[in-house]
Amino acid sequence: MDFQLASDDPDRNLVIAQLGPSWASMCCAHSSTTFLWAHNGKQRNGWVQLLPNGKLSTTWCLGTWSVLANNVDVVDMRFGSFQHICHLKHDGSFIVEQKYGLRSGQDCYKVDQKKTVGHISKNDQRGCQRVPGQKAPKSISSGKRSKQFDDENSELSVSTSFSQKDLQFGAFFAAWSEWRAKKARCLMEAAVCEGTIVEVSPVSEPYS
Repeated sequence: MDFQLASDDPDRNLVIAQLGPSWASMCCAHSSTTFLWAHNGKQRNGWVQLLPNGKLSTTWCLGTWSVLANNVDVVDMRFGSFQHICHLKHDGSFIVEQKYGLRSGQDCYKVDQKKTVGHISKNDQRGCQRVPGQKAPKSISSGKRSKQFDDENSELSVSTSFSQKDLQFGAFFAAWSEWRAKKARCLMEAAVCEGTIVEVSPVSEPYS
């Protein structure tokens, strides 16, 4: 079967051409390179989509993917802070047999933790329209963050978060700078009114 001509979607054809035969056959059969992500093997809490040239789009962020050179039935998906080693199953899904930290290289699966599974989604249906860079739609759930979402993205927010201490210092510094500038203006105005020369020290950062 010519996998490159199996779809009328040019991008999908490019992806299929880069996959191993078993993955390519599955994607052709479902006209899709999108998989619904089930963090604990059952509950689906996101999606991942294989894009051309080894690019990966997910519910949470962008990433990369590649086929292992020594086993074409295994796809390496990397996004967020993790490397996911995805082994093809025979029911239109894959299982993340190994999960490693990209920085540490250590196995991130906990003892007795349920392994993540990805289910092929027909016609690239995602179950939601959220994509990286776009505002997520309002949830129809109770509004509580799922444990699966927090676990999968626990390290994604580290680089963009800041501590309460940083916030408090920022507010303090802004107020201190405003007070310092106001004091300088008052001294200058007083000097002009009295006809005296007052040397005003420049504003410096606290604790410098």
